[in-house]
Formats: sequence, structure tokens, C-alpha cells
Amino acid sequence: MPTQNMRDKRNVEAICYLTALQEGMLSYGLAGGRDPYYTQKVFELDGALDERLFWRAWQTVVARHPVLRTDVRWKELDRPVQVVYRDAPLDPVVEDWRESNGPAGAETQTERLAREWQAVRDAGYRFDRSADLDVRLIRIADSRRWFVWRFHHLQLDGWSFAMVLGDVLRAYDALVAGQAPVFDPAPGFQQYVKWLTTQSADDDWWRTHLAGFDAPTALPSNVGGGSQPGSGFAERSVRVPRGRTTALAQFARAHRLTVSTLLQGAWAWVLAAHAGTRDVVFGVTVSGRPAELDGVERIAGLFINTLPCRVTVDGADGLVDWLRSLQQATLEIGRRAHHPLATIRRQTSLSAEQPLFDTALVFENFPVDRFAMADSSLSIASLAEGRRLTEDGYAHTTGRNHYPVSLIVVPGDELEVAVAYDTSRIDHPTAGLLLDQVIDVLGRFVDPAVERVADLAPRVAAEPPVTPSFEPVPERVRRYADTRGDACAIRDENDTLTWAELWTQSGRLARALRERGVRAQDRVAVCLPRSAALVVALLATWRVRAVYVPLDPNAPAERLAWQIADCGARCAIADADADAPWRPQQVALAHPDARFDGAPLDDDTPYTDGYAYLIYTSGSTGRPKGVAVSHAAVSAYLDGVTRCVPDDVRSIACVSTPAADLGYTALFGALWNGWTLHLIGDERALDPDRFADYMRRHAVDALKIVPGHFGGLMQAAAAADAIPARCLILGGEATPRALALRVASLKPSCRIVNHYGPTETTIGAVAGEIDATEQGGAPALGRPLRHASLHVLNADGDPAPAGAVGEIHIGGAGVAAGYWARPSLTAARFVPDPWSVNGARLYRTGDLGRRLPGGAIQFVGRADDQVKIRGFRIEPQEIAGVLRTLAGVRDAAVLALRKDDREATLAAWACGTGLDADALRTALRERLPGHMVPSSVQVVDALPLTPNGKLDRAALAQSLEHAAGPAAPAAPRTPTEATLLAVWQQVLQRADIGVHDAFLDVGGDSILSLQIIAKARRAGLKISPKDMLAFPSVARLAEHVDQQAKPEQQAVAATLQRLIEAVK
Repeated sequence: MPTQNMRDKRNVEAICYLTALQEGMLSYGLAGGRDPYYTQKVFELDGALDERLFWRAWQTVVARHPVLRTDVRWKELDRPVQVVYRDAPLDPVVEDWRESNGPAGAETQTERLAREWQAVRDAGYRFDRSADLDVRLIRIADSRRWFVWRFHHLQLDGWSFAMVLGDVLRAYDALVAGQAPVFDPAPGFQQYVKWLTTQSADDDWWRTHLAGFDAPTALPSNVGGGSQPGSGFAERSVRVPRGRTTALAQFARAHRLTVSTLLQGAWAWVLAAHAGTRDVVFGVTVSGRPAELDGVERIAGLFINTLPCRVTVDGADGLVDWLRSLQQATLEIGRRAHHPLATIRRQTSLSAEQPLFDTALVFENFPVDRFAMADSSLSIASLAEGRRLTEDGYAHTTGRNHYPVSLIVVPGDELEVAVAYDTSRIDHPTAGLLLDQVIDVLGRFVDPAVERVADLAPRVAAEPPVTPSFEPVPERVRRYADTRGDACAIRDENDTLTWAELWTQSGRLARALRERGVRAQDRVAVCLPRSAALVVALLATWRVRAVYVPLDPNAPAERLAWQIADCGARCAIADADADAPWRPQQVALAHPDARFDGAPLDDDTPYTDGYAYLIYTSGSTGRPKGVAVSHAAVSAYLDGVTRCVPDDVRSIACVSTPAADLGYTALFGALWNGWTLHLIGDERALDPDRFADYMRRHAVDALKIVPGHFGGLMQAAAAADAIPARCLILGGEATPRALALRVASLKPSCRIVNHYGPTETTIGAVAGEIDATEQGGAPALGRPLRHASLHVLNADGDPAPAGAVGEIHIGGAGVAAGYWARPSLTAARFVPDPWSVNGARLYRTGDLGRRLPGGAIQFVGRADDQVKIRGFRIEPQEIAGVLRTLAGVRDAAVLALRKDDREATLAAWACGTGLDADALRTALRERLPGHMVPSSVQVVDALPLTPNGKLDRAALAQSLEHAAGPAAPAAPRTPTEATLLAVWQQVLQRADIGVHDAFLDVGGDSILSLQIIAKARRAGLKISPKDMLAFPSVARLAEHVDQQAKPEQQAVAATLQRLIEAVK
């Protein structure tokens, strides 16, 4: 029958629906884009070939297997169907490319094949012409040919492909021998489709197996650190040596396991390590051929299925028992091999958009070479067509499946293991790392010393920290006062102090403290702004061997009073004009600017390793917690961090609140190293142009600052002037690479240092120079300072492998003494250091990170809700706890939300009776520092919960996006209002702002105000940071700007009038 008549309805043999898996592949293929299931197989035939008999063999096999005579129809149908024809004449293509291999520079035969295949793939597969088999012979040399077969896996899975090819080769051998090919009858794929209609996929086993599963296992994060051009698929493979392959097989037999189970266990362990979880789900490929279906082993079609395998990776489990439980789960999955993924999904709490899994393991029991070609008379070999091997060992391919990552295993005398991946999701170094780690875990399976799952963790040798000699800061200040007393030590907005003056004034204040009863290790609360007086108070406190307790002068009185009471302060130091309503009557008060009589205190008592300071950070219990830090820890930190700073630094600027330790790198660092300390006032620190002018005029060498704050200051008209001359230290939050690149381009001589470390490890523990030219996301944190050790540990407390996520633990001399008067909390966060020989401790940071292959540490996120905003560490639970104490509030929630790459903002929800959002926000302002007051507060009937009873964070965030606002924002009425409103909308990235909206209420903060000030000035409007606070809406700010401009306009007009009169 001619090909054009093949689709005549009289030639139709059968019609049946597609299986669920076929429907999925059809949908995927019709969606456009890359389709990894449309494949090309290429084989090289060497030697004599009777082409006529070869095609006769093919026609015989087409007649044997109905799937090769099947089209797919879906248009105008409720459900797609497959149409099987009785006869389907083969229409092969025969080409001669012997002349294609031309001179150097011309397209090679391989390149031509790749180009033509790319064009075919780009055009897409014709599902409605599946019965038109795309098979061709290409002659590439006198005695060599390529056999090319292009098909879609909707027709055939790997097993079926190998079976069809084997049938063709056996039929050819029979024909060459002058015999008719003889095969056992092969049922059609429609028999399997019919069998499926008798089966039920409603199975409680899946419901139990996936109970509590509410999110797919996270993909491993890329470790390459750079962009990976283009998109497509790639693979990296390795052969396990024969000896190790044999050892794995022996281990499996000894414990009644399969080698496939070992691979699943290794893959589960690696995925769990990278996702930072004990609970992982990945896809396992099953043959899908039901034993109860007669002749199923001879049916060609798509049987293979990939189903979710859930594994709990618990370090406490015995290794063999764990592997046996995994094997039992796999057997249960195999009994349900025909179950559609859509049906399984409905038994989870996943949304329709969420995949059940993003990674798969494929154990190929029937590789083509061995299944189809071993006994053929033809000299035939499979070619890895389309695999462009790179110099670093990665092969570019057309893909195995649509999953971002797959582990492909081919058994044999030497186990072949490959990682196949989507290069738009996984980079080459990460793929190689995953493969290496799977092989490493397989090797540990056969190690007799490995008895528990926890023993599979790699033994990462961390460099031991150095304990530097103890030298307290006051002793170094005394030395500078003696040796270079006339040199400038401190410069603030109003005054300067030499080293001699600093030592003298601090000594006199120390005597006043002693006269007020302050003794060694008493707590002295210091509530002062950034100023020379602050440094005098700090040194005075230390010189009486007392503990410095910094307080924020801008914090609410209630919070200050609580901190004073909690630390049991003996004395408080505050400005002379401060009424200090927060100070209890029994706490003495001293003023740093008072001129105390008498000689300075000169106490020669050696400094012991007592507390140097007690500093408060946000706490998840609803109250801040005090961190006690010793003099030895401060000394060790300063010794370590100084080594990261250029030797020629002579001055450093401080712009951070003294109530947080971020600025102590500058404050303590200047006192330690003898640098001039520039204490820049709040107004200048929030004014880009004034800040840049100061840095230029005083030629400041170094600066420690939060990246977000510095990004705002870089809005200055002369941005390069804002950059210190020699060293910029960025800490408190992730550093955007774009910021580092801009700094490097404007001032290449400035070293950029990334600085990391929680308060509990004394200011910082990790630092590293940022290479702004590197590609990728946020720069790595760096390496531990010489006095610190850093470990990335999994949930079992074992080292996480390279690239895998774990909790960052920090040890060494900088670890704080603990939390003030919180023994249980101290015990929970400060844990024994198993790598220490002297009983030292590690601090559990709660930060998630990973060790990159080169050894640097990369920050990933938080294990809890803690967030950093403008360098301040904030526990949303503390804010929620304060909300719950307010009248009428039944429950509350606070989230830190991030939009694009902008800084996180706080949002709060409260439920209860008689609540008003504005009143709640006002109450929070009275109880919390400004950086902890949420940008928005919503009153809701109840907090939304997930099906598992947890707080539904996604629903809360969505409610914020859809919160009802005013009917329309108030429009500008004057040119100044229009200009300012446009600036606000651009900076805040919101179009729904009106001229009467308050800056803080629409997501503004002090850092964003820097951008507004700079952009407004460029538009000709002069505003200051003080104006932004005093006039919080566009209308009020515009009115102020216009009023300020009137005297200037009047003065200009008067001058012009005088000039006119003079000319007359």
C-alpha cells in the first residue's frame, strides 16, 4: 500500500488511548522548547552490508511490532489516542557523504550530522506522523556507514528500543543466510493499555509513603561561582574500577541487597547532604512491565515509569538496616510501577505547579550494546552522537529526560555511573562534585569501619586555630599615649582627641566610676552616640576592669530599662543633657564630658580574662539576649582581622551604632592598631554627598560598613570619593557582586574584604578579599581568621561534604562566654567541640553554609527565621512576642520578606478583638528599636495554616500583596510634589504611592532614604536625612523644600533688582 494511503481508515488496525505517561510526554513535546525525549541514535556499521536485505529486515520488524506502525492523534479530541495501522511501508533514506570530509576548515561529517539533527529537533517531533519511521543509512567511507534512527520515547522506552534493534539484526542475519526471519508472536502495546484499564491506582501505600511531604527536595546549589553560557544538557561519567565494582557486588550479595539499592542509597545520601535535610524524595525508574500480562517481555512500547522514592537519611540508623529498608520501599514501588504520577500527586499536599521530584536515578539493566548487538554478524557499534566532549571532561548532549539532574547507572564488570543534567539549572563543577561524592559514598559502603549512616560523612580536616598572645586593648592604648601622644586618635563631628588626651580623659572618668562604687566585672551601661565621649567611656570602663554594656540612645526607654535591669548595671554613662528616664534610681549616673577633678586612675592590676563587654542581640523568646565577650576573645579577633587589612592603613571610619558589634572592627581596631578613628555622625552617615566629601577631605584609609548602607552612600554625585583609600570591609549582610564591581572600577587601589561572624564569636570569624572580576552571585565569605575554626556540619553533627549545605559552627579563641544569665540557652547554642583537645566549645550559628571545593565558605541562608536588616540581627519571633503582649492580640506572626534583590522588610499580622493596625504599629514603636518595627501591620481574623498545621507563610505573603489599599493614591499638586513622588516611586519600586503616604509605611528605611536624597538633589531639590525624618510624606517634604527655597529666591530677586538699578 502506498505511503500516502497508509492513513486510510480502512488500514486502521486498532485505536486506544495513550497511557498517562505518554500523555505527559505528548504535552511536554507540544509545549515547544527543548524536548529531551526526541532522540537520535547513531550506529556505525563497518564492513560489507546488503542494504536491500537490511531494509527488508526492518520492514519485517515493523510488521512484528505494532508500535512502529502507530500515529498519535489529539486535535479536537477529549483525550489523545494512538492509531495503529495494519500496514506501514518503510520509506528509508540512503545518503552518500563520502565527499563531505573536505579540507581543513570545512564542515566534517560529524558536524554535518549534528547540524542536521539540530534543525530537525528545532522543528519538533511530528507525533501525528510517528508511523513514518525516520531511519537512514549514511555512507561515510567505502566500507563504513552510519545507521541513524530518530524517534520519540513516547513510542519506545530504552528496553523496547534495544529489543527492536536486536530483532532487526537477527532478521538481517536470517535473510543473509537465505532464511526467513522467525519470531515468537509479539502482542501490541494496546494490550498493555487495555490491561491498565483493569487496574486501580488508588493506593493507601502512597499516602503513607508520602505523608507530610509538602515540598520537593531542593536541587544542589551551584558551586562554580560563575555564569554558564547557553542552555542545554550535559553529562559527566566515570567507570568504577573492576576491583571496586566486584567489592560492591560482594557487599550487596552478603547483605541480600542489589547493586541498584546501593546506588539509590548513595544518591539519597548525597541529595540529603546538599539539601540540608534528612527527608529526600527522588525519582526511581522502574521497568513497568507487569508479569501477569502474557507476552509482556515481547511488547515494544513505553512501559518505563519514574516514581517517587522517599528516603529518610538518619545518621543513627545502622547502614545495612537502612539499605534494606530502602530496598523494601523500592520493591513496594515496583509493585505499583503502572501508577500515574498525577494520581500519586493527589495524595500529597503539593500544589499542581510543584514537581514531586527534580532528580531521578536510572538503573539501565539492558544497555543496547550488550542486549542487541552481541551476537550480530554485522560489525556495529553505538556512537555517542551529539556528545561534544569539553576539555574538562563534560559532554554536551541532547538530554536523557526533562529532570534537572539524573544519575544514570549501567551495570557491568566496571560499573558506569553518569550525572546527566540541565545546564540551565546545574553548572559543570556541581555536576562533577555530585558524581565524585556518589562514588566516594559507594566506596565507604564497603569500608568495614562504616557501621552507621552517620559514618558515611567525609572526614574533613579543618585547620586548627591559632591562640594568639593575650594583649588587652587598654594596654595598647597606653603604649600609644606614651610613644605618640600628640598624634590624633579620635575625630568626631565636633572634636578631636590625641592619644595622650584620650588616655588622660578616660583615666579621670575611670576614677569617677571607681568613686561611684564600680569594681572589677561590674556592668557599666554606656548610652552615648558615636562620639569621642563614647570611646572615653569605653576605655574608662575597661580601666576599672568593669564590663562595657552599650545601649542605643535611640531605643525606646522601656527597652533600655529592661536591658539595664537584666545586666544588673552598677552605673550608667550618658550625655549630661539626657534625663535618662530608663535609669533605675539605684544605678549611678556619670557624664563623660564632665571635668572630673583629681588625677587619672592608674591601676596596674593585670587584666585577667574577664568579660570585656556585654552586648544585646535580638532574641526569639520575645526579649533580647546579652552576649558576654572576654578581653582575650577581643584580643584574638583583633590580631586575626588586622592581618586582612593592608599594612599601610592609618585611619578608619565608623558609621555603625555602638549598640551593635558590626562597628567594633573600626572602634576596637583603631585602638588596637593606633589608627585615627573617624566617628561620623548620624546625619552625615545618611547623606551621600556630605559623607563622600568627608572621606575625601580627610583621606580616610579604611571603612567597615553594611553593604546596603554603603550602596546608598554610593549615590553621591562623586561616588568614588565615598570609597576609602585602601580598604573597604563589608559585613552584616551578603555583599552584592555588583557593588563590589562598582567599587573596584571606581577605585582599583581599594582592597574589598568580606567579613562574617555572629556576635557570639566576637565581631567576626571569617574574612576574605573579594575578587570583583569573578562571575556569579554573592561572593564567598572567605576563610576563617587565624584564631578561629569553622565547620559546616549536617543534622547529625558530622561534616557536610563539599558543596553541601550544613549549619556553620565556629570555634576558636573568639567564641563568647555565653548568654548572660541564660544557662539553658547557652548550653543549646555553645556545644562541645569534638575536634578540640582542651574542652573548647563550638558556637552553633544557625546560619546555613557550604564549603566550596577550594575551601572558601559560602553563606546560604538561615536554619530559622532570623534575618539581618541594615546589619542588625533580628529575630521575627521577638517582634511577634511583643505583639502578643499587646491588649486584644490573640496571636501574631512576623515575616521578613524580600523582593527581587532588595533588602528584606518586616511585615506583621495580628489576630484578636478590637485591633487597629495603626495603633499596633505605634505601640511597637514605643517598645522596639526602629529597625525592628515592621513596615506593615495587618489585622486578620486568623493566621492561615498549612494542611500540616504549620503557619502558612506563603498565604501570609500573598495576603500582603493583595491587601486592600485606598481607592487611589493622592496625586501630586505642585511641581515639587510631582518630582519627589517620581523619585519615591522609583526608589521604592512602587507605583501606588500617594503624596500623603508616610515613608516608613510604604517600605522606606534609612538606607533607601540615601537614594532618595541623592536623586532629589540631582533633580535640584535640596533635602537632608533630618528632613526625611521630620517630613515623612511627599506632601510635607515638598512643602518644606518650597519654603526653604523662598528665601533664596527672594535673595536672588533682590540682587537682580539692585543690579538693574545700578545699570540704570
